[in-house]
Amino acid sequence: DALAEELQLVRVTQQENQEDGINNDNVPRGNGTTEPPQRRATGWNQTSERQDSALSRWACRAIKEQDAATTMKELIRWQNMVDADPTKIKQFKMDALNATDLMVFAFMWGGSPYVQLLHSTMPYHVIRAWRGKDIGFVGDKTTYQNPQPVLLPPDAPWRWYKKNVGDSGIDMMAFYNDPNNKGKLWLVQEEQSTDDMCAPKLLALPPIAVNFCISAQRMPHELHQFFSKMATSQNAPFTIEEGRTIFDWCLMAAQPGGSATSSCIELNFEVAATGSEKFH
Repeated sequence: DALAEELQLVRVTQQENQEDGINNDNVPRGNGTTEPPQRRATGWNQTSERQDSALSRWACRAIKEQDAATTMKELIRWQNMVDADPTKIKQFKMDALNATDLMVFAFMWGGSPYVQLLHSTMPYHVIRAWRGKDIGFVGDKTTYQNPQPVLLPPDAPWRWYKKNVGDSGIDMMAFYNDPNNKGKLWLVQEEQSTDDMCAPKLLALPPIAVNFCISAQRMPHELHQFFSKMATSQNAPFTIEEGRTIFDWCLMAAQPGGSATSSCIELNFEVAATGSEKFH
């Protein structure tokens, strides 16, 4: 039954954590997948830089130069405080667009089951067609590619979305334990538990999570597991409750909306083609 499955998950995760040099007895639901993140025996904030990635270099530098735990707590608390309140959403948008430090957000592009990264959001003041509008960049700068400039709609990216969805990390884990479901969004079965959940369409990511998403193509359930292992590690930078917005986003992002290939919190942007007169 569900309780037995959850207890088994706790035992498996505790064993993995002990192998990682982590000792804890508080394990959240659904923090396991068929492809666990790389184990870091030296601590939750240890990560490897990807030399050809501008975002990875920034993330690793930020982790070294900042108090990673405090920075993460502040970022999580900042987005938690919004809690779908319209006035706070407007303030969050203004703060994000005018941030002096680089901000990176996770989002789900329509038609893809994989987590995408949006960064460097700002008001645009150059080309007349986009003047006064908000822009951002999708993707990373590497040896072979540049990030793609996109036009942000005025409100849609900053909204919080409410929907009755599957709320069990264990059920999500079981879905992805089936190799046939790799690269698919999680299809909740009728007998599985659901609840009304609410999450932002853009999830602000701390540097260490940015580097995790850069190191390989990630799906929402993998990001859920990454944060779950972090929240239950020794000297964890945040608790399960403090990370509720993160975990709710991951659960919602993993589930389809209007089509089987698009997340229920999908976002789509107008893209500026290379050489476009709309963008320099």
